[in-house]
Amino acid sequence: MALDDVVALMEVLVDSQWSAAGGAGLRAALEQQWRRTRIQRCFFHTRAAVIRHTTLTPRLEAGREILALTRELMKVRDLDDAAAWTGAYAS
Repeated sequence: MALDDVVALMEVLVDSQWSAAGGAGLRAALEQQWRRTRIQRCFFHTRAAVIRHTTLTPRLEAGREILALTRELMKVRDLDDAAAWTGAYAS
């Protein structure tokens, strides 16, 4: 790979957005090398973490609420859906 290609790739990484499973490795590497890169945890792994901590049938009201919010989050497909979800979250 030519130096110009490496520089071009680095510029893409700097101004890009990544979706990750939630592990610390990618985040640490991007924060160290490309600090302007935005990172977002993928919905699937967010849902998996919530289920791991609450189970699919939580007994406590707080667990039921966070599971319901997570289920609704999985339905977000565009900015309008995101605004509606955020409004429901705030209420």
